Amino acid sequence: MDHQALYRQFRPDTFSQLAGQDAIVTALKNQIENGRTAHAYLFCGTRGTGKTTTARLLSRAVNCLNPNSGEPCNECEACLAMKEGTSIDVVEIDAASNTSVDNIRQIREEIAYPPMYLKKKVYIIDEVHMLSGGAFNALLKTLEEPPEYAMFILATTEYHKVPATILSRCQRYDFKRISGAEISTYLKFVCNESGAKFEDDAISSIAYAADGSMRDGLSILEKCLSSTNDVLSQEIVARVLGTVDDRDLFKLSTALAEKNTADAISVCEKAIAEGRDPILLTVYLMEHFRCLMVASLVKNPSDILQMNSERTKNFTLQSQKFTLNQIITILKSLTNVYKSQKESPNPKMMLEIGLAAISSHGQKQVSSIPVIQETPYVPTVPKPVEVPKPVAPEQKAEEIIEEDSPEPPEVVVDEKHLSLSEVTDKWGEICDYLIREKKVSLCGNLRLCRPVAESEDTLLLIFRPENRINHDLVEKPTNKADLQEAIWQYIGIKPKIHCCYTNETPAQAKQVMPKADIDALESEFGDFIKFED
Repeated sequence: MDHQALYRQFRPDTFSQLAGQDAIVTALKNQIENGRTAHAYLFCGTRGTGKTTTARLLSRAVNCLNPNSGEPCNECEACLAMKEGTSIDVVEIDAASNTSVDNIRQIREEIAYPPMYLKKKVYIIDEVHMLSGGAFNALLKTLEEPPEYAMFILATTEYHKVPATILSRCQRYDFKRISGAEISTYLKFVCNESGAKFEDDAISSIAYAADGSMRDGLSILEKCLSSTNDVLSQEIVARVLGTVDDRDLFKLSTALAEKNTADAISVCEKAIAEGRDPILLTVYLMEHFRCLMVASLVKNPSDILQMNSERTKNFTLQSQKFTLNQIITILKSLTNVYKSQKESPNPKMMLEIGLAAISSHGQKQVSSIPVIQETPYVPTVPKPVEVPKPVAPEQKAEEIIEEDSPEPPEVVVDEKHLSLSEVTDKWGEICDYLIREKKVSLCGNLRLCRPVAESEDTLLLIFRPENRINHDLVEKPTNKADLQEAIWQYIGIKPKIHCCYTNETPAQAKQVMPKADIDALESEFGDFIKFED
């Protein structure tokens, strides 16, 4: 006997064997038991959720000679004929390859004749959304008023492409994606029936990769079983699917938690050397941290993560090594790494830079990885207050104050109001703020100047003559306004800004802001890695 694929070999023979569609099964069985089936059904849902299988079971149940509580007996002559596909009264049509009006006209001609052997003549039209506009129009009248012995079952993965005139003539049922737990249960049943040995983690990985499709799960299982004559392990599943082993992901995230850059790069190199795609590795690492986030937020995360209790426990334990803000920060950073990989000729290097940046930046923080915050609150700038001119020591104060002059109000100073002379101490933080505000170009130009406080309200930006372009760009009013806003955030002053030139030596004109390693990474590779202190 020729080999038969698992998804065909283990196709459900009864409604009770259908996984994940309990509401639909209950409704159809009640209709069959009460003899109140509709003349037209529309089954909608993603691939592998049981639409075609349900259509076949329904056609078998309405024609079964000995039905049992709405279930086909699978033993009578009618059930056996339909199961073997030899019944001429049950017609399956692939609309993807039969899209024309002529195909539908043929159905209209055939439906005029009653069934030869069964109670009902059933037409199952798969991927019905592929029919042409003319074919849909030809189907309308027949679909609305078919003979009593006729039944139409339409199936589609894209119901929004089906005309409203067709939708209104059908009973619509939406097939939901099958949960990972239900797929895992069925895959274990298949393994037990096939005599295959397996590890629970391996089945969980297959169920997760199936992404809600039972057919995909069975196909992946068959592929993995053919790769071993021994116990099916998670390592085998990862190798067959080209995914990343959970153990490597846990090692990598542990290295990031411990701020161990060397270990993080080593695990990354090992996974890539084993044939893992660097972009795919980033995606799986993002999904890993997503699981850590769910495990840290939800009391019982197994339902959401769709994995067994042991694997869920591992995520829960590791999530305790991070704060929620740390996990969110790493997720956002990995998202930026992923974007840069799509545009880079060397995705592996982008991932290594990202991992190094996350770990290295974390080493600056004694207690935690930096947290991405919302845009800092900008307090209202105090209105300028006119202060009396300074009085010479020998001049009496009462001589310059008119009798009707009110007392000058007190100058309200913000708590963070510092002297403008301290701008050089905060220059690095000011540039970091501009990077976070996506003012990378302005920050790059400011790196070529030396800030000097000329007075309490005037800041000089000194450029060398060869940096005229940078000088002119900073001179733009919008760039000056952005710089004033950044200075306000850290000094509490919005000074006047003047740009000028100097003939200082390169050593004298060297930028005063210290360059940390992470700043060099951001400068060289743009703003795809973003952190906030």
